[in-house]
Amino acid sequence: MNVLVLGAGGAGISAVQAIRNVNKKISINLVSTENCMPYSLCGLPDFLSGKISMNVLSRLNSDFFTKNNINLIFGKEAIKVDPLKKIVYLKNNSTNDANEILEFDKLLIAIGSKPVVPSIPGLNKKQVYIVSNLESCKNIIKGLRKATKIAVIGGGFIGIECAQVLKQRGKEVIVIENLNRILANIFDEEISSIGQEMLEGLGINFILSNQVKEIIGNNVVEGLELTDRKIDCDMVLLAVGVRPNIDVFRDSMIRTNQGIIVNEFMETSVKDIFAAGDVAESFDCVYGEPGLKATWSNAVEQGHIAGLNIAGKRCRYPGFHSYNIIHIHDVPFLSMGNVTNLPQNCSKLVLKSIESTRKVFIQNDRILGIEFHGDISNSGHLFSLLNKGSDIKVYNETILSNYFQYSRNENVAIKNMMK
Repeated sequence: MNVLVLGAGGAGISAVQAIRNVNKKISINLVSTENCMPYSLCGLPDFLSGKISMNVLSRLNSDFFTKNNINLIFGKEAIKVDPLKKIVYLKNNSTNDANEILEFDKLLIAIGSKPVVPSIPGLNKKQVYIVSNLESCKNIIKGLRKATKIAVIGGGFIGIECAQVLKQRGKEVIVIENLNRILANIFDEEISSIGQEMLEGLGINFILSNQVKEIIGNNVVEGLELTDRKIDCDMVLLAVGVRPNIDVFRDSMIRTNQGIIVNEFMETSVKDIFAAGDVAESFDCVYGEPGLKATWSNAVEQGHIAGLNIAGKRCRYPGFHSYNIIHIHDVPFLSMGNVTNLPQNCSKLVLKSIESTRKVFIQNDRILGIEFHGDISNSGHLFSLLNKGSDIKVYNETILSNYFQYSRNENVAIKNMMK
C-alpha cells in the first residue's frame, strides 16, 4: 500500500509514527511545504526569544525518516487533488514548477492552517511581518535589529505570546485589538483583565476597541493609523488568527465547510482520503456539533487516530474539548471547555486567593468549562470530569480543592477528599 501524507506538522508526523507502529512495510511519502526538518510550532515563541536553538526546536532525530523508511519531500505543496485517479499535483515552492505528481492508495491531508491577513493598506511595506512559521520567525529576528517600537496587531493567543517575547528582547511593545479585551476567545472577562494587568506590569501597552486603518510610511513602516488616533512604530507584527488551509480542496469532491469535514475515523467524504489537525472539521464535544480546534495537542491526537485507521487498525476519535494554556510572566492561565459563550442557566463555583483564581461553570450538574489562573494543580482531574460528562453533584465545591481526586468510583473519590 502506498500512503501519501500532506503536511509535516503535528498531525502529519503523529500519523506516520502511528502507521509505522502498526505496519513496517507500508510505503509512505511525506510532503512538507518547508525546506527544513519538522519542528514544533509550540516552540516558536521560545525560538523567537532566543531561548532555544533550531536543534532544540526540531521534533525528531535526523535519522528518524531513514530508520522508519519514510520518504520526506521538502519544499513542495499540493495544488490539486484528483480523488478518482488518486493523484496529487505538486508545486515546487522554490522554482514554482508544477509538473510533479504523486500517486496514492490512501491520502492524509494534514496541511494545517494559515494566518488570517486583514485587508490593511500598507501591508507590503518593509518591517511588516505575518507570524506563521519558522521562516517568518527568522525574518522577524532579523528585523528586530532595526526596531525599537513594535506594534502587534491582534490580542489573541499568538499576539500575546509574541508581545511577551518582544518585551523580553527589550523592545517597546503596543498591542492593538479590535475587541474590548485581550484573549477574548479563551477566557472570560475577569481572567482576561487579570492577564492584561500582569502584561501592563511588564511594560506592554494596549489599545483596545480599535482597528488599524492603514500602515503608514514610504517604503518602511513609520506608524499606524487607527480608528481614532495615529501611533508611531518601526515594526509591525500581524497575529490576527488562523483559518484552515482548504483552498485547494474547495472545488474537489472532498466536502468542506469551515474545514475539511471528517467522521469519527478522520475519514473525509471520499473513500481512502483522510484529514487531521487544523485543516479538519471534527466533532466539538462542548457544543455537540462539528467545529474547528487549531491546537497542537488536538492535531497530534487526530493525526495519531488517522494514522491507525490508514494502517487498518480501526479507531474512533471521540471529539475535542477546548483546551488552552498560556503563561504570562511565567504564571499559567488555563481554560478548558466553554468559558466564553455560556448559557443563562449556567452556575459557577469560584475559589480565589491573592495569587490564583479557580472557576468551574456548571449546567445540569455537569461541567461546561474550567478556568484556572496561578495554581493549576488538580486541573487534570476536573478535565477528566468534563471529558466524561460526569455528574458532579456529589462533589459540590470540593472539586476546587487541591485535595480533590477524581475516581470512577465516587466513594473512593470522596474518601480521597477527606484524607
